[in-house]
Amino acid sequence: MLLRTEGVTVRLDRRAAVADVSLAVPAGCLMALIGPNGAGKTTLLRAVAGLAPHAGRITVAGHDLAALTPAARARLMAYLPQRRDVAWGLAARDVVALGRLPHLGAGRRESEEDRAAIAAAMAAADVAALADRPVDRLSGGERARVLLARALAQAAPLLLADEPTAALDPYHQLQVMEVLRAEAEAGRAVVAVLHDLALAARFAHRVALMADGRLAAAGSPEDVLTEDRLAAVYRVAALAGTRDGARWILPWRRL
Repeated sequence: MLLRTEGVTVRLDRRAAVADVSLAVPAGCLMALIGPNGAGKTTLLRAVAGLAPHAGRITVAGHDLAALTPAARARLMAYLPQRRDVAWGLAARDVVALGRLPHLGAGRRESEEDRAAIAAAMAAADVAALADRPVDRLSGGERARVLLARALAQAAPLLLADEPTAALDPYHQLQVMEVLRAEAEAGRAVVAVLHDLALAARFAHRVALMADGRLAAAGSPEDVLTEDRLAAVYRVAALAGTRDGARWILPWRRL
């Protein structure tokens, strides 16, 4: 397994925001991490990224997270946070190039491989046309896609994305999910926090559903996104079906 969590617990203000969560994500898998607000999704992702103190064990590509240096961790995983803040008005291309820092030795300049990775990431995130524009002058959706390109340029075997489709228009929501699925099918493991159940049902290979800090269910979209389970966890009645061989889910009314 490329990512494994074993009994991970994270306490915030004496409360278990994440409680005893065990997950396994193989290479080649896009896992959607879903659940209501406050379910612990972002906290779990931050623990995997090494940004939240936790109990339990996390391994990435067979390496114990607790034993990894920051540099080694950056070569193994890329993290796209929920917040899209950028402190300086750097050109978009320069922001994306930051994703290559884990691969650069001290004083080493960009190689042809680095430049190719940056260009490919910008093309995949549909931000090549924004290369010279300062990120602080971009729209929220454009900035989100630039930061996704930075994570893609990192070329780490594990990609963690917290709400990667937030603030995006429908075209770019689909485009980003296509990119994440393609990244997984190219051999990465991708874990994406999603609120859009339709996107999770259509694009994810596996779904992990959290509720009250605990793992409520994990498995295929068909097994996890059932009408009874969505009613119990989300308190909504949902409509479901298939189109072009893909499953869709539509939350229809509150219960």
